[in-house]
Amino acid sequence: MRSRFSALAALISCPIMAISFPLTTLAATSSPQLTGEVVVELQNEHGVDNSNNTNDRNNLFLRTEIAPELRLNENFFIDGVGVLEPVNDPDPMEDSWFEEQGIFIEEIKFNYNMGQWRFMAGKFNPDFGIAWDYGRGVFGEDFAEDYEITEKIGFGGSYTFDIASHGTHEISASTFFADTTFLSESIGN
Repeated sequence: MRSRFSALAALISCPIMAISFPLTTLAATSSPQLTGEVVVELQNEHGVDNSNNTNDRNNLFLRTEIAPELRLNENFFIDGVGVLEPVNDPDPMEDSWFEEQGIFIEEIKFNYNMGQWRFMAGKFNPDFGIAWDYGRGVFGEDFAEDYEITEKIGFGGSYTFDIASHGTHEISASTFFADTTFLSESIGN
């Protein structure tokens, strides 16, 4: 019987930097206002085949998200997410050290807030689950990313309301299709 130690079971995800920074020195009420957030993760995936030591492989890479927001006034803003990560899988049984890294736009959308109503249009990740944002490790984050819906083009809206004894709730809906535009291409690999 052949046993395998999954590459996912050996995944190490180490956030090495999470920074939220204002890109302007404007007062909170000034418009326009540019802010952003940068998250950098160093990840290492190590796969081991117990039956044959020559099949060991290692993949070390950075995953960086840059999320700027341009607030034009109290109701309208543009936001997005740019990602640096491997865009191609490494060759089977080959070690990879910061190879196949590419930059792509995961989200860019136009947003309009009007009281309890919010509307948006552009390239976005539809709301469907949250485990990949709040869980950590193999079971909380990496497996959950398999059902995450990302990089869609469309529009949507939401309505937020309060129920005195049950807190704040939000109802949202969106319609979208897969991004096949130039925005789905990466720079680099």
